[in-house]
Amino acid sequence: MGVQYEERPTVTYMPLQGDEFVNRLLTPLRMETIILLRHSGWRMDRLRRCCVQRMNDLTGGLFEIQSSLEQPRDAFVKVHYRDAWFYIDDSDLTSKSTFTLIGQLFELQAGHAGGVAPILTLPIGD
Repeated sequence: MGVQYEERPTVTYMPLQGDEFVNRLLTPLRMETIILLRHSGWRMDRLRRCCVQRMNDLTGGLFEIQSSLEQPRDAFVKVHYRDAWFYIDDSDLTSKSTFTLIGQLFELQAGHAGGVAPILTLPIGD
């Protein structure tokens, strides 16, 4: 009986799709999640703008999206769509922070997708 050890870490990507993706994305956040984010350092005004659909007559934009026909040089995040570039400028700290918060909210809502077969597994090493 022999034992073999091999160090070859992998990354497995398991995207949510279809109804499960839509249900998790559109499920309202629990108040406990918003409180957890507040206690982890996010400002309440930013959480309100990202997490509250309507509260009396309060409204406000989430972040500022720039557009250009040329590829932006100083973009925090960018996407090319229909012959134009849409991006958040790297110097716009408010928009960058809000975009990051939305990413964290999405991760919290996505949760654990048990029982889904891996779509893509990548070796990380030799």
